[in-house]
Amino acid sequence: MTSRIPDRVKVSTRAYQEAHDVLRKFPEIGRIGLVYRIAAMLSLRRNGILEDPPPEIDSDQDRPVRLPGVFEISSSTTQMALFPTVIQTLAKKRLPLDDVYEQVWYHIHLGSSLLWELANDASNFEELFGLLLEEIPTGIEAKDELESIHRFSEDGSGLCLGNNKEGKEVYWRLADTESVENPHACIIGLSGQGKTQFVLDLLYQLRSRNPDLTFTVLDYKGDLSEKGSKAHQLFESHLGCNIVVPGVSRIPAVPFLRSSSLDPEQYALTVTDLISQFYSQLGTQQRLALREVLVEVMSNAENMNAFGFDVLGDRLREFYSARGRKDDGLTEVISRLQVLRIFEEVPSEQNTLPLLNGSLLVRLNELAADTMPAAFLLISRLYDEMKRLPDAPRAGSIIELRHVIFIDEAHHYLSHRSSPLARIIREGRSKGVAVFLATQTVSDLAGPAGADYREFISNSFFFKSNIRSNSDIRAMIPTAAQRIQEVTNAISGLGVGEILYSRNLGRDLKSSILSAVQYYKRA
Repeated sequence: MTSRIPDRVKVSTRAYQEAHDVLRKFPEIGRIGLVYRIAAMLSLRRNGILEDPPPEIDSDQDRPVRLPGVFEISSSTTQMALFPTVIQTLAKKRLPLDDVYEQVWYHIHLGSSLLWELANDASNFEELFGLLLEEIPTGIEAKDELESIHRFSEDGSGLCLGNNKEGKEVYWRLADTESVENPHACIIGLSGQGKTQFVLDLLYQLRSRNPDLTFTVLDYKGDLSEKGSKAHQLFESHLGCNIVVPGVSRIPAVPFLRSSSLDPEQYALTVTDLISQFYSQLGTQQRLALREVLVEVMSNAENMNAFGFDVLGDRLREFYSARGRKDDGLTEVISRLQVLRIFEEVPSEQNTLPLLNGSLLVRLNELAADTMPAAFLLISRLYDEMKRLPDAPRAGSIIELRHVIFIDEAHHYLSHRSSPLARIIREGRSKGVAVFLATQTVSDLAGPAGADYREFISNSFFFKSNIRSNSDIRAMIPTAAQRIQEVTNAISGLGVGEILYSRNLGRDLKSSILSAVQYYKRA
């Protein structure tokens, strides 16, 4: 043993097997490192400090395993206390770190058997959690550790996806970086196969497990926000979304809020590029005019770092009048966006607050040709806010989720260049932001040049789909190349409500097919 906390420690073969058996029975725990940590605490409670190694440990059979966070105990204040502190508290004296690490090694070995006995006695995770609370060590705040395990297993490290052929529930630990690289997901399938109901149930589970989690939902067709529907009830009552219907209410934000580190020139260029890609009538002269007006508004007037389309339209008409220019495609576009009243116009304390702090569903089907500009201005605002967040708190390998963005009919959003959505997906993991994209075909995720979404999304859920070529899914399925055709055939043959999860593919693909959880059945 070294004098520092090692990346790997030795665990006896028996402890290794018993710990994995516990995790298989209770996947809600989330990750193997937490199983080892619980085992060590149980042994500390029963045995105290061990002067000698347990005689049954055969050093020749030890297995070096990576245990991220195995020496850490989470507290309710998200601070981290090391196992050395716990062990020295129980020993009532200061111990060399080498001795501390040996104690951890011993206690993992002894505690794994104790934990497996409790797991055998428990019929569900809640029951196991209750048994563990009775066994926690006295004299230290180990209860905080167990409550942290319970909270993180419930806030998204163990979402139920559905049942396999044997009727066993399969879980998705989306916030666990030991399991997946990031929490983003694409849900792919033809219309009527159940993908929207599947996502609704994931959102329901997420909010049930973490009341502080917030959401942004972009409802392209208006199906999700149809008043009186179960989906509407989910978003309004359970997720606490402010449901915005353009023409009736407005997105609670001004469209132009220079809250980033960009100077006026850079910000104006970003906004101009974003707007001009959606309106073919904007040529070079119109783009230059829009950029110049945006810079002027932000640079020359006090408190103009936030403003709406009314201010932009007024300044644009003044700009044209001063230069003797007639109305053109740009003035038509800005006037149209003024009339639609999609966003708030006057900055206030309320509408300049971070959108990430609340939950919002925007019904976009009423906007027709102006749907994408409105959506991308909103996404751009979310990206700017996310970028300024500190990194999300962690408990071992579990990232605490802060915000989930769900985009239905995502193919409408994925083909545009310089998309703020691509930047959210690239950078969102460390900030605790997850993106769920529901679309009909894998090819939708290819995106424009340099923005292949398949490279950045770790979790793929396939309902029945038409796969044009094996190369479409090769980047999304972590399996051998020779199995791609088999996977493609399986996806094409799925029944309604059946899914293949890209990270749940066993040797027998038929046994990997899940009956997805559908929200309308739960509701």
